[in-house]
Amino acid sequence: MAVVQRTITDSANMVRVLINFDNHGSAATIDASGLSNAQGSGDKLEVSKVVWSLDAAVTIAYTGSGTTEAIRLAGSTSGTYDEALIKNVATQPGNATDADITVTPESGCDGFVYIEAKKTTGFGS
Repeated sequence: MAVVQRTITDSANMVRVLINFDNHGSAATIDASGLSNAQGSGDKLEVSKVVWSLDAAVTIAYTGSGTTEAIRLAGSTSGTYDEALIKNVATQPGNATDADITVTPESGCDGFVYIEAKKTTGFGS
């Protein structure tokens, strides 16, 4: 049971992350405060593209003072979503180390999720 998360690109305006699941069932996090040009409080990410191949369902959600589901990927599917920016409407956390995006698989998930997210509110230059 393992998850491997790699930040492929961390530029001024966007981040690209690849998450691989190997019989895994716990959430992986993408924390805006750990990315380049983060301001330390109020940084927000918004998903612009998702590519996946999974044997179990995965939920991608925005977190803050609450959790707002962004997109749910069905199990036993492969695909790409890049139709429109998925807005982050979660209330910003007061603690800058809280995750901005969580990727939560169902138990025993195998496969991958690739996410491109735009850096929006809070990021500096």
